Amino acid sequence: MNKNFNFRVVYSPLNKILSSILKDPIPNMNSWGIYRFPCQCGLIHTGQTNRVLKFHVEEHEAYVRKKETQKSSVAQHCWSENHTFNFSAAKIIQKTSSNGELDFLKAFHIQKIFLL
Repeated sequence: MNKNFNFRVVYSPLNKILSSILKDPIPNMNSWGIYRFPCQCGLIHTGQTNRVLKFHVEEHEAYVRKKETQKSSVAQHCWSENHTFNFSAAKIIQKTSSNGELDFLKAFHIQKIFLL
């Protein structure tokens, strides 16, 4: 039963194989988890959302525009310091599918900023 097959073994890196079979990544603004965006003063707002980041950022922008400082620490900072946050630079820094992890991860990432 020794048949001669016409094939050869080739090596292909795992990354190349995985990238061809995995789905496209979800764009940052369509994800949820722990996010951050910078202020002109160097402050970095770190927050959490269990909704799509795009809508959460739009909500922050609306609070700033409407001077609703009691609803948003971002609006409070903007109006008390006359600063501007770069909302277009908002990005998810850690995705999670667990509501239970959000508080812990937010605290972890805020603490990490102070250790840098």
